[in-house]
Amino acid sequence: IVNHPKLSSGSNELAYALLALDARDVEIPENAKWNREKIINALLNFQNRNDGGFGLYGNNDSGIDTTAMALQALAPYEGENSKAKEAIEKGLDYLKKNLSAEYDAGTAEATAQVLIAVTVLNRDLLNAASGFGTAYKNLVTSLSSYKVGGSTGFSHVKDGAENSMAS
Repeated sequence: IVNHPKLSSGSNELAYALLALDARDVEIPENAKWNREKIINALLNFQNRNDGGFGLYGNNDSGIDTTAMALQALAPYEGENSKAKEAIEKGLDYLKKNLSAEYDAGTAEATAQVLIAVTVLNRDLLNAASGFGTAYKNLVTSLSSYKVGGSTGFSHVKDGAENSMAS
């Protein structure tokens, strides 16, 4: 990961690299091509300055799932890196604006990614002031609406067939 020649080719690569390094608290050698700071700075380059979301291959467009994944990766740095903190706040605003009234992100996978991001950022899903739900309607109830009846799996879209990626 720390010497990958194309790590900055997409926001997913950078987010997953940072998540992997942090999951194992990897000590990065000084002579590595990438360190955490470089990965964070490269990931921030994918943030759309107009809407606060993150794009997959650039910062001209934004996606709910790519934004949520970037926020998951940046979460551990919210308290120590002012650029990450600012990016997180803008990213959360983007997510709030792009959820439905039922706190749905459009697919089971995107809704799950937002749920994970909000959770790792310690935002209250059940407080309406957080912008991610209430005690009665929230990201969890929205994700549950993708469950396929009579099955343990989920569908990519509501009322669709069970899908391994969504499950």
